[in-house]
Amino acid sequence: MNIEPSGVVFTGTCEIQTDRCKAKEPAAVSAVWTSPARRQVDVCTPCLEEQVRLGEWEIRHARISRRSDIAVYSPDHQLQLVVEIAEKLATHATPQQQALRIYHNLCTHAGIPRTPYFLLYLHPGHFYLWTNARAYVPEPTYAIDDESMLKPYLHNAPSSFESNLSDRLKGALERWLEDVAHTRQALPDWLVESGLRDLLKNCSTPMQTALAA
Repeated sequence: MNIEPSGVVFTGTCEIQTDRCKAKEPAAVSAVWTSPARRQVDVCTPCLEEQVRLGEWEIRHARISRRSDIAVYSPDHQLQLVVEIAEKLATHATPQQQALRIYHNLCTHAGIPRTPYFLLYLHPGHFYLWTNARAYVPEPTYAIDDESMLKPYLHNAPSSFESNLSDRLKGALERWLEDVAHTRQALPDWLVESGLRDLLKNCSTPMQTALAA
């Protein structure tokens, strides 16, 4: 959907209310207009950026904050892997169509850094891995549908810090990546063939905080 920002900022309640929402109670929101229906939607900045990131909204020449849910660095502090997490939207688009739209929007609007690997996890159970992601490549190198892979990490998640699904998914992906790096058990072929397992094993600090804007 095409969106036209009005530039008007006021105190109100966000109508979108993603997990990153800052205006579930009255706070700063801005008005945007849908096109061509010209319906006003009041939205906070984090939710607006999330709608663009997920491909739900298109804003011409828009830029969104550069962030990543998980970033993995090599021992010499070179960024090796960027991980993004999203939920499957209730639309007619297939999971892969949504994943490609998210990847395109991140490359176009967020300026995500070019890294050897880019992993998008679309909940529930869809993994999309781009290898040699230093250049924009429309199609992922691997597209894996396996809901069982992350299920144990979600079911056994500590309750102390995971207050919403986004936090739970991030924590589960971090623990899964740690296990991929250190397990002695057999792994799915794509994790080995892609070189991702060896990359994670050789990183001195596999998990880092999200990339700053």
